[in-house]
Amino acid sequence: MGKVGEGSGGALSALYVYLLGGVSAIDVVLSTQPDLAYGSNTFRTFYAVLAKLGFEWNPVKLVKDYVYIPHATNVYTVFYPYYLDFGLSYILISQFVFGVFHTVLYKGAIRGGYGYILAYSISVYALFIQWFQDQYLSLLTSWLIVFALLAMPLILTKKSAN
Repeated sequence: MGKVGEGSGGALSALYVYLLGGVSAIDVVLSTQPDLAYGSNTFRTFYAVLAKLGFEWNPVKLVKDYVYIPHATNVYTVFYPYYLDFGLSYILISQFVFGVFHTVLYKGAIRGGYGYILAYSISVYALFIQWFQDQYLSLLTSWLIVFALLAMPLILTKKSAN
């Protein structure tokens, strides 16, 4: 075991790639102008459900292909799936919607609503991780499960209070 930064690559190099590589990687994608995927990335959950139901549909992989910046990375920032699906305008629209979503949760949490406090606390994860990759729609199934589990005690508490 060597010190950080010793040897081939090293931990410090990996840290640089993960912290700064996403911006360079998305720049590579933006400069190549790939064909639009029309929702196969952002609506992956729906395509995966259709595939499980027997439809001839292959959902895109969650782990993306590598690009070289010059180091290999598959970290692209939150913008990657939205750009691939519908272009730059979709990035702006989706980020605006997510901003409104976080604002509503935050304002509700500030007012002291327990459900809002829980939902906002959990939603901040996607906000912090967006530097590396999309955690909003790519993992929609996970979000539905988390919010359903959060809603159950709140609903049961309201029913028992009545």
